[in-house]
Amino acid sequence: EHEWQRQQEMLSLKDVTIVKLLSDQLHGELQCALCVPHLSIHPLFSRLESASKVTLFRLSNTAISRKMLAAGDSLFLSGEMATHMYVCIEGRLRYIKTQKQSEGEGKRM
Repeated sequence: EHEWQRQQEMLSLKDVTIVKLLSDQLHGELQCALCVPHLSIHPLFSRLESASKVTLFRLSNTAISRKMLAAGDSLFLSGEMATHMYVCIEGRLRYIKTQKQSEGEGKRM
């Protein structure tokens, strides 16, 4: 409930009419300006920002997306193969280590 309300209050770039009028270049610069402050807290992206702004610009425009979670939602599960990197920009995450399943456990035919 609270997450739904928060999402309704937040504006997305696609919801702002004037953004649709921006050139691709300006839209990309805006996207980069919104992402970089959150990414640069990580040493990898901080270094990338000083080494290659072009690469960071491309990353922020092709590989970055936002994911909204409500309290109690799972972002990933223990044992799951990592396919993404997540940066929490608001709120907190709680990591819970679960018991490792034995070889045959959890498999059903």
